[in-house]
Amino acid sequence: MVFTLSQKKTAYKKLSKDVQDFIMDSETTDLIEKYLVEVGLSAEQSDSADTEILNAMYGLQTFSEAMANIAKLSNKKVEELSKLRADLENNIFSKIPKNQAPTANSGGEEVFSLSKKSQIVAWGEKNVTGNNPQLNDKIKKLDIAKRTRGALEINDKNSIPEYVKNLSRQVQDLVFDKAWSERTKEIARKYSLDPTQTDTLTNNVLFVLVGLDKPEDFLKLMTSELGISRLLADQIIEDLEMRIFDYATRTVENKEKRSLWRLFQ
Repeated sequence: MVFTLSQKKTAYKKLSKDVQDFIMDSETTDLIEKYLVEVGLSAEQSDSADTEILNAMYGLQTFSEAMANIAKLSNKKVEELSKLRADLENNIFSKIPKNQAPTANSGGEEVFSLSKKSQIVAWGEKNVTGNNPQLNDKIKKLDIAKRTRGALEINDKNSIPEYVKNLSRQVQDLVFDKAWSERTKEIARKYSLDPTQTDTLTNNVLFVLVGLDKPEDFLKLMTSELGISRLLADQIIEDLEMRIFDYATRTVENKEKRSLWRLFQ
């Protein structure tokens, strides 16, 4: 994947000093070069592959994206690069902290935040804030564990979880309406997310819709649980804002208006 010099410089500056030093350390570069030679890449292919790995270390793309690009540029199947992937994961990427971008207030941990005008924030404030008194550690632990075990489905209206029962009828109807789920999957396909990532994304959206997750935590969960870069997470969220949460807000508002109108009939 091609990134401009400006993008690379900006991404590099956001890294903590320790991560910057690790990336530029001769031992790190020598190891990467060794691994690339071991899988039979030519000098030209190794240079391009090294760039892909560096972009992933900067956080401009995911490690999986880098490996897919290396497979393409080297005309190799992904499985032929399994040893390279394992070596890089175990000896390079495992040593890079997940929260890399330093800030004045975080002591090196990246600050994830959504705009106050965010449709995700607006949804949470209007429809789910304070509506889940039954949300305790046991419930949250149970449901979060399901994020990586396939898509969480709430289909049976006769056995609605407590945290859904506490929401308004209009929000419950939205949850059972699968339009939001289909839209989420379309977005996942747009950004070439694999089936597991798609399920995780769908679950994350659902957890925000029903109030199990706070909107302000959504971006951080996107990067950590999907294993994607901040840059890609931002792009996906931009689509989710308009196609899911703006749609959800307008749908609920219209249903509320129709309910009020019927009262005056």
